[in-house]
This record gives sequence, C-alpha cells and structure tokens, in this order.
Amino acid sequence: MRLGNSRTRTGRRAGAGVALPLLLLLAAAPAFGATVKSISMKDAGAGTQVVVEADAPINYHDFTLESPDRIVLDCPGATLAFVERTWAGVDGSNVKSVRATEMGWGQETGSRIVVDLSRPVSYGVSQLGNNIVVALEANAPAEEPPSRAASTSSSSASSRDVPDGRRMSLDVQGAEIQTVLRSLSEFSGKNIVASKEVKGQVTLRLRNVPWRHALDIVMRAQGLGMVEQGQTIVISNLETLRKEEMERRTAERAQEELLPLYTRIVPVSYANAEEMSKSVEKTLTKRGHIEVDKRSNSLLVTDIDERLDSAESMVRSLDTRTPQVEIVARLVDVDVSATRSLGVEWGAKNLDLLDAGVSEEIAVSARGVTNPAGVVKIGTVKSFGSIEATLEALETQNKANIISNPRITTVNNREASVVVGQQIPLIVQDFAGNAVTQLTTIGIKLSVTPHINVGNKITMDVHPEVSDLAAQATVQGGIIINTTMADTRVMVNDGETAVIGGLIRSNESTTKRGVPVLMDIPLIGALFRSNSTTKAKRELLIFVTPKILSDQQASN
Repeated sequence: MRLGNSRTRTGRRAGAGVALPLLLLLAAAPAFGATVKSISMKDAGAGTQVVVEADAPINYHDFTLESPDRIVLDCPGATLAFVERTWAGVDGSNVKSVRATEMGWGQETGSRIVVDLSRPVSYGVSQLGNNIVVALEANAPAEEPPSRAASTSSSSASSRDVPDGRRMSLDVQGAEIQTVLRSLSEFSGKNIVASKEVKGQVTLRLRNVPWRHALDIVMRAQGLGMVEQGQTIVISNLETLRKEEMERRTAERAQEELLPLYTRIVPVSYANAEEMSKSVEKTLTKRGHIEVDKRSNSLLVTDIDERLDSAESMVRSLDTRTPQVEIVARLVDVDVSATRSLGVEWGAKNLDLLDAGVSEEIAVSARGVTNPAGVVKIGTVKSFGSIEATLEALETQNKANIISNPRITTVNNREASVVVGQQIPLIVQDFAGNAVTQLTTIGIKLSVTPHINVGNKITMDVHPEVSDLAAQATVQGGIIINTTMADTRVMVNDGETAVIGGLIRSNESTTKRGVPVLMDIPLIGALFRSNSTTKAKRELLIFVTPKILSDQQASN
C-alpha cells in the first residue's frame, strides 16, 4: 500500500512508554539535511513493514509510547518532500495509521514519524542504505526478562527461551557481517557457515524479534541467501546458491540416466486407468512410460525405483470413490391453460412455491436458446411428490399426460442422457452426391451433468431438446423439423426438484358430427353434418430431481 510518495508497511513492540533523550543518535553515518522522499507500508510474511525512503542516510532515534501504543521515529535534520502526511493502516494489521510531521527540538529541526498501533507488538528497526525499515511482528508476546546475550563490537543481543524462536535484540553499527553471523550462530545454537563471498559491514537495530527474523534481515540487506541442512545453515550470495541448485539438479538428472529401470503393476480400483495415466505420466522421467491394461484396469509403470514410488503414491491419492448421483426425470405434457394450476411461479428465485415458509436461492444462466415455440423458463419445487396429486387430477381431465419417468444413476461430473421419441429415416446426399438413408431422432432428448458442491448442493447442466415434424414441407418436398432446445445451469439442494418449462407445441384437430347415413348423401348431406376445428397448446414440463447416493445405496 503506497503512502503519499511511498511504498511499504511494518512494525515492532510497543513496550514501556519511556521516551529516551531525543538527540541520542545511534544510527551509522550521521548525515543532516536528508530529505524523506516517501513512506510506505507492505505485508512482510506474518507481519508488516513501514519503509522510510530518503535521498541520503538519515540520522534517527526510535522509542515506544503507551496510551495509546505507538512507535516513534525521530529524524533530526530531515525534511519531508510530500504534502500528505497521514495514512490509515489496513484492517486486521497491527498498524492503525502512520503520521509524519516536521518539528523542532530547541534550535534543531527535523521530522517525526509516528506509527500508531492497534496493540503492543515486537518490532525491529534497520537502516538499509538510505532507507529505514521498521518491521512489526504479527503477534505480541508477553514481556519476559532477557535470558541470554550475544555481542559484537558495538552490538548487544537478548533472547526469550522459546524453542527455535528465541527472541533477541541486536544493535550493530558498522560491524563486519561475519562477526554478526557468528553472534547469531552462538545465540541460536545453529552452525552457520558463510562462504567467501559473504563480506561487508552491517548497521541495524532490532529489538525483541525472533533470531530467524534477525538473520533474514541481515541476509536481505546484503543480498544473500541460505540453505538449511539439519543444524547447519549455509549462507552465500543468491547467484552462487542458484548455480549450486542448478548443478545439483543437473547431477540428479544425469544420475537418473544411469539407474536401472523397473516395471510395477499399479491396480486402479475406482477411476478409469486410461484416464488416470495422463496425470501419472507427469511424475516419470524421460525414460519412463506407462501402459494401460484395460482388462484389469491397471497401470504398468516403467521407470527408476524412486519415480515408481511417486507414481504409485499419486495413483493412491487420485483413486478415490467418485460420488454418484441418481437423476429422476419426469416428462409431463400439460395443457397450457392448466399450467397455472400447478402453482409453479417461474423466475430466477428458487422458492418453495407450495410452502411459503421456505425460501432458497437459485443460480440460473440460460444461453444458446433456439426456441421457435416459446421461451424456456426455470423454476423449482421441493419435490415432485408435492404436485403429483395435481397432475393426476389433470390427467383424468385429459389436460396432462406423463410421457416418461426415467431414472438414471451417474457419477459426479459425468453426463446422463434420456431420449424419448422415434427415429425416422431421411434421404440425404453424401459427399459424392449419392442418396443415402439417415436415421434422425424425433421426440424429446434430455442431457443432465451433475456437479456436487459443498453443503450437498448440486449444480446441473441441463440440455432439453424437443423436436417434431412440421406440417409443411420444403419446396423440394423435404421434411421440416421444428426444434426447441436450451442450455441451462441450475443449482438445487440434494433431493430438490428443478422444473424446466416453456417447451410449447401447438396441436390442431378436426371433429366431424352429423346424422348417420343422411350426412353422407351427396348435395344434401351438408345439411345433416357439421365440422369443428380445435386448436390446443401443450407445454412440456421437465421435472429433474438429483439425489446424492450414499456408498451403501450406490453398491446395491
């Protein structure tokens, strides 16, 4: 987060609120007339850093105050190069705000930077070139007296007896880095080995921070890195460590080329071995390969012994029982005028329409709708049984007809499909212009792909399609097929029913009435008969109910 012209954020421990003499200057390379160019805050692992950037080394002195808790950084002789001088901290961090002011102490002027804290925390201050970094820890430990100390020329250290996280204070001024690392080694009990490239002087002041944090600041200040092996820490410059790591990996790859190859049979219990082979193949060397035995659903893995163990471990992790979903679909043909009597209120709200006391939320996205006979619409009910009685009553009045009631079980994320209709032969031409017969399915198609979510919610990708032969034909006498389809995604609870409607078809029927015999007499027969044409619209309602099967149900 940028503060004014700035770029950072951090902290340290606000302890006893005793302000030391303001002109006590402990920083290296005293310089007056420095200009503070920016102040910034940034996350730094588990804590926060406040970075003060200047155009020259800054003379500074830091101390803490209480009621409220704050860290004060006085910089005699420094001026501020920005107008905005108050910045709010980030919610949840130790820093409430950062303030900067220019002020005077008697005949001397300078700048004061105040870090307001949300609670007492441990902190450290270090000077890196022209920058001052205030590093705050995330948590504030209880105050304890120092238990041991390490020293260098012009330095001191104190610690807390916390395993592998002992806290220390370190104040060094122009000290050789080899000497500082030796002090850290003695304090931590670790063997610290520095390469010949590790050289230079260090100036920093840290108070009550973990020794690893102190080591990290020292290494970053000097552009160094480390490799830890048991009780030994090897420190060198970053470029040397990168080259050593590359050489190590190259040597390992070269050694792999010389190791013998073995073959291991890895059985797969639940997943498809052929599908799993693509993922497992990524763990092998260039010499390794996988073959699939479809009969036993097993993988035959060939590689060096170490990679075989990795491949088998991956198979065991991926080869888990896939949840199964039972999908019950009911395709009901209903007279459009009777649809309202079902009590389904269509829209993007997943309401229990038969029980006003229950309300759920639904996620619906319809796309790619090709619909010559109506607008596809979505609704939900808690269960099909709640409206089954209404449909039975409509069926007795010839206003409803249950076309099909398929029940399909599929695994999670696999498509299940239902087709209700008939295949008709159509004469088409192939690429050579020859007439060939092609079977085309006319009727109702329904494809459902379930996705089990957290909380036993199920997202379904639903693709309904209704097709029928049109009464008219093309100019060449070809057949016209009317098709209504939609791609819809709907989310329901386990056992809840999604309703898809709007798939409307128009039926037209002609009825002849008259007096027998007389109605068939030529000329005068028209006086004894009458014809009536009835037009009716029928809507196809699709009820889809997904239910997650338990392991016992799935095995039955």
